[in-house]
Amino acid sequence: MNRKILMLLLSVFISGLLSAQIEFEEGNWYKTLEKAARENTLIFLDGYTTWCGPCKLMDKNVYSRRTVGEFFNANFINFKMDMEKGAGPSLVDKFNIKSYPSLSFVAPNGLLIQIETGYLGGDALIKAGKEALAKFKTMDFDNMQTNPKIKYDIALSSLESYAPDAQRLVEEYLSHQIHWDTEENMFLILKSIQTPGTKAYDYFVKNRKDFEQLFGRKDVFGQVYNMVFRKAMSLNNPKSAFKIANKIYTDIYPERVDKYLLAFKMDYYKQKEDMKRYAKCAIKYYKKYPLNDPLELNNLAWSFYEGVRQKRFLKKAIGWAEKSVGLDAQYYNMDTLARLYAKTKNKKKARQIAERAIKLAEQNGDDASPMKDLLYSL
Repeated sequence: MNRKILMLLLSVFISGLLSAQIEFEEGNWYKTLEKAARENTLIFLDGYTTWCGPCKLMDKNVYSRRTVGEFFNANFINFKMDMEKGAGPSLVDKFNIKSYPSLSFVAPNGLLIQIETGYLGGDALIKAGKEALAKFKTMDFDNMQTNPKIKYDIALSSLESYAPDAQRLVEEYLSHQIHWDTEENMFLILKSIQTPGTKAYDYFVKNRKDFEQLFGRKDVFGQVYNMVFRKAMSLNNPKSAFKIANKIYTDIYPERVDKYLLAFKMDYYKQKEDMKRYAKCAIKYYKKYPLNDPLELNNLAWSFYEGVRQKRFLKKAIGWAEKSVGLDAQYYNMDTLARLYAKTKNKKKARQIAERAIKLAEQNGDDASPMKDLLYSL
């Protein structure tokens, strides 16, 4: 046979094999949801991990089959995702995935229609796909392309997974909303405030007290803090980080900007492992805003024990640990206090507190071996 003809036949044969297998998309999960909404099509999501043996067998023995490929390519948008990366972990939580492979059939609004886990043969997988299609057809997903509820769900899911185009999806949804002050829209706005200058951010600044009334001051502040932290930590130097933090806190909490900015500086330096500057900020902050909770005092003192070397700063930590023990003497805070005394070379007090901690632990039937080890080392 002519060599050129043989090569052409071989090329056609290989092309036929490739087209017969399931054609998977990879990359941006949220763009796939948008595509599914436009096309009113169910998504088949192959959730795998790099360490999953059965996942590899599915690729080799099932997805490569002609009958499987033809059925899934004709009826689904097929998406393959490493469930330990990108949007994967959030979908693991959302779909309560416990094992792999996870074979999920997902509606365009992100709603889970059906899920199978573990290795499935070709016939079983096609059967599962037919069942999912039947369920999907009975659901009210008319007008998927323009349905605002679908766009809302996609925007919210993208925010919860920190998708790179989340802000665009939110702005696109809000641009078609007349009333931003519904509880659902305000929740989306609260979740979306990631940077100053957007319309959602400006709306939140103007109506912060309404958000606090609806969702609680603690949750609202937590969202603001997360925004400040993500934005500031992405910058290259403290000056730029503190400038953006000051900008955001001035916009949103002008009455408490000094307190919140100082607290942020403390967290910033701790995150950067600049423990000397962290200690200075912490001492300044807690002098102005003292703690009275024994657990919080102990946690603060312990952070100094773990990371601070300067004796003058450690003495402040001893004061916090002593206050914690004075409020509620427990093994955990006596352990911290004893270790701080030992770190500052005050062996006498370290022994006294260690002995008290050991006695209390034994009375309660708890493990006192860490304190015994410290006592032995003094």
